[in-house]
Amino acid sequence: MLGRLQGNAIRFGKWADCTDLLAGEGLENTLSVGTALPRAALASCLTANHLAAFNYPSSIQRLWIARDNDKTGARAAFCLADRADADGIEPVVLTPERDDFNLDLTTGGVTEMRRRLVALIGTKVSEHDLWPS
Repeated sequence: MLGRLQGNAIRFGKWADCTDLLAGEGLENTLSVGTALPRAALASCLTANHLAAFNYPSSIQRLWIARDNDKTGARAAFCLADRADADGIEPVVLTPERDDFNLDLTTGGVTEMRRRLVALIGTKVSEHDLWPS
């Protein structure tokens, strides 16, 4: 069953005309980031392997990659980032403080997680559509 999903993801949010897309490793990880950034267009890749193989839309300018904080997550995220970069899409890898963004959210709360993500994202770009300006 999962083999047929290779390259695909579960979509959340408004994808039409988005310039920024956030792809996450696993459903809980992605939805945790989405809780902190509720206007972001999200793609939940169900596993690290699916994250590495994700087929992102060619219309985006930036691909934000929310990975787990382990070797498997790093390998998958950087594999995806390398492909996006080769396609002219700016990749930005986001790493949680703990094991994953769900643990960051449940431990620190939504306000703390949003503050950290806003700070991380703000150091990378000044214009995006992850939240309203």
